[in-house]
Amino acid sequence: MANTTIQLKFSTATATPTTLNVAEPAYSYTSNILFIGSPASTGSIAIGGKFYTDQQGLIYNHANAAFSAANNATDTYVRNHANAAFDQANSAITLSAATDATQNTNITSVTNTATAAFLAANSAATLSAATDVTQNNSITAAFLAANSAATLSAATDATQNTNITNAQNTADAAFLAANSAATLSAATDATQNNSITAAFLAANSAATLSAATDATQNNSIAAAFAQANTDFTNISISSADHGSASAVAAFRVAANGRIVSANSTSIAIDTAAITTGILGVARGGTGAGTHTNNGVLLGQGTSAVTTASSSTEGHVLTINSSGVPAFAHLQGGTF
Repeated sequence: MANTTIQLKFSTATATPTTLNVAEPAYSYTSNILFIGSPASTGSIAIGGKFYTDQQGLIYNHANAAFSAANNATDTYVRNHANAAFDQANSAITLSAATDATQNTNITSVTNTATAAFLAANSAATLSAATDVTQNNSITAAFLAANSAATLSAATDATQNTNITNAQNTADAAFLAANSAATLSAATDATQNNSITAAFLAANSAATLSAATDATQNNSIAAAFAQANTDFTNISISSADHGSASAVAAFRVAANGRIVSANSTSIAIDTAAITTGILGVARGGTGAGTHTNNGVLLGQGTSAVTTASSSTEGHVLTINSSGVPAFAHLQGGTF
């Protein structure tokens, strides 16, 4: 179980806080009084503290001592003195300057009456159950809010950003390949046609060559014919644009460079194929190659994200005076 330190707002120099948020608790070690913020958040209300417990203990001790003496006296002299002591014990006790006039008046009225003092001395000094519940709910809500999770994990961000970027790169490459010059130039076609014509004329010339010459000539003619007829015949490809933002163009090319077929293939690149590069913040990435173990990612505008982390047990994510998230023990500050 985490040992989270939760501190109330406090002061060692100021007796009474000027203002507190509604239901915000605070304690003054100067006046030894516990306060809570007013409903309108415009002031503070004293609800307890060591000042009151000490005062109640003093009243209780004096009242009970006087009561015991008054009821155990055996003669008039002793009884009269015991009653006088009882009256003295229940006289008004001056409260410290830190307590407001209304509280002083109420406590003084209580101590003026022996019976009321006796009852007050023995009354429960704890706060009402409603007050306890309100305070506990406020503290619990603050604790839960401080530990809420607001950020996506680094692994999810990295995977999503990488898949967008790779699809774009693949589409661009396909576009360039689709538009490359895959056909032979007009000059090449003309040269090939001339070679075929020359071979045809040579084969059909009327000059009678020797058997050796015929054999050589026939071999040359056969080679020229084979060279002239390496292209595919009866190939027909419809004019069309191939490739898109979600598909890449795919081509089949013959040995002589002619395109035999063309189509589009849907983009499906596995993330394992991506091995280099860091996706920047401007493209939806983190801009960082590594992150601290067990850290919380913090946005830094267009710069790479940073990490807040802590190895101290009981720390929670808080906001410091500069508005920067940081891990620390939960405390209410000072006044």
